Amino acid sequence: MRRERERGRAGAARWASPLLLRGAESLLAVVLVLVFFLGFWWILGLSFPKGPTLTDLIAGDAFPPGGAAGDAAPAVGLSEDDGPGEALTAVLSRTRRSVKDKPASAIAWRSAREGIRLENGHAVQTFDRSTAVISFTEGSELRLGENSLVVLKSWKQSSRGRRRRASLIVLDGTLQGKVAVPGDESLDLEILAASGASRIETTTAPGESTEFRLQMNDDGSSTVSLYEGAMEVATPEGRLRLDENRSVTLTRAGGIGAPQALPAVPHLDAPRPGALFSYRTLPPPVQFRWQQVQGAQGYRLWIARDAGFVDLVHEARLVEPAFQHGNLKAGDYYWKVSALREALEGPSSAAARLRLVEDRTPPALSVDFPQGIVRDRSLALRGRTEPGAAVFIGRRKMVVPDSGEFEHRVDLEPGINVLTVEAVDAAGNVSYRSQMVNAKY
Repeated sequence: MRRERERGRAGAARWASPLLLRGAESLLAVVLVLVFFLGFWWILGLSFPKGPTLTDLIAGDAFPPGGAAGDAAPAVGLSEDDGPGEALTAVLSRTRRSVKDKPASAIAWRSAREGIRLENGHAVQTFDRSTAVISFTEGSELRLGENSLVVLKSWKQSSRGRRRRASLIVLDGTLQGKVAVPGDESLDLEILAASGASRIETTTAPGESTEFRLQMNDDGSSTVSLYEGAMEVATPEGRLRLDENRSVTLTRAGGIGAPQALPAVPHLDAPRPGALFSYRTLPPPVQFRWQQVQGAQGYRLWIARDAGFVDLVHEARLVEPAFQHGNLKAGDYYWKVSALREALEGPSSAAARLRLVEDRTPPALSVDFPQGIVRDRSLALRGRTEPGAAVFIGRRKMVVPDSGEFEHRVDLEPGINVLTVEAVDAAGNVSYRSQMVNAKY
C-alpha cells in the first residue's frame, strides 16, 4: 500500500512539472508582449506630441476662447445675453457617390442618405470623387470636397430667436462654404482645424453673405481663403482679420502666416452662356476656353449637371486655359473655372450653362418657287427655314439669319432649269426642295 502511494505521488509530480513549465512560459510571453506594447507606445509619444482629442474638440476644451494667452478678445458667437439657446439640426442635403455618416451616439459608420438630419457630434465623411453638402439655413451651405471629414460640433438658436450659431470641426480634406442669412436673423459660424490650435470665425448679418474655402494640407497646416464677407482667425499667437480675396495659412501648432492676395477670377470665353450644341448621332467635342489670369500657375475646371456642382461630370487641374471634352451626353451642363497659384485657389467664375441636344428632325424648309413661265434672265428665290441653318442654292451657301428667311437671285438659262434648295441644320439634318422652272426670254 505504501509503495502504491509513493508511485501515485511520483506520477502526479511528473504531470505537474510540464503544466508548471507551460504556465511559466505563457506568463513570460504575456509579460514580454506588455513590455513591448508599452515601449512602442512610449516611442510613439516621443515621436508625435500629444494634441487634443476629438472629444476635447467637440467639448470645446482644446482651445481657449480668448485666442493667445492674455488676449481677451471675445470669440464670435452667442453672447451671454442670448442664453443657452435651442439645439437645431442641420441637413445633409446632397450627396454624390460614396458618403458615410456617423451620429454621435453610434459606433459604426453607415452609408449616408440625402435628407438626414445632422445633430451635435454628427460626423460626415467623403471619399475619392465623392462630395456632400450640409445645409444650415436657406442659402447657407457647406460643401465637402473629396476625402474630407467634418464633425458638427453644435448648431443652435438663441433664446431670442434672431441669432444662430454653427460650430464644426474639419479633420481632413476641403470645406467650401457660402452663408447667406434670410430675414432678420444672423449666423455665427465657427470652424476648428483638426489640431484644435486654430479657429476660424465669421458673423453673417441679415442681407450679407460670406463665402470661403478651407483646405487641410498634408503637413497638418490649413489654408483659409475668403472670397466674400469678413472673417477672423484666432490661434494661440493672436487674432487676424482676413479681408476679401485674401488667404492665410495656419500651421498645425497655431502659427499664422502672412496674408496673401488670391488669384483673380478667370473670364470665360467659350462656350458662351446658354450655348446650344445639336447633333444627330455622336455628341460633338466641346471646347472650353477662358482668358489667362496674370500670375496663375494653373486652373481648376468644373463641369457638372447641376448648378450647385454636386453632380460633377469632370473636375481637373489644368496648366493651359483650355480643355476639350468629347464625351458629353445630351442634357444641360454647367461649368466654371478658378485660377491656382501654388497652394492658393482664387474665387471661381460665375457658372455658365450649355446644352447638348440630340436632333434627328430635318429642318423645316419652304421655297417660293415661281409659277408658270419665267420671262426673265434671273429671278429672286425666297424661302424660310430653321434659324441658324445653312442654305445651299446650287453651289452657293448662305447662312440664315434669326428670322429664318432667305433670298437669293438665281440666273436662268433659256428652257428648263432645275432649281434645288438644300437646308442643313446645326445637327447635320438635311431638307430638300426642288422644282423645274421654264425660262423664255
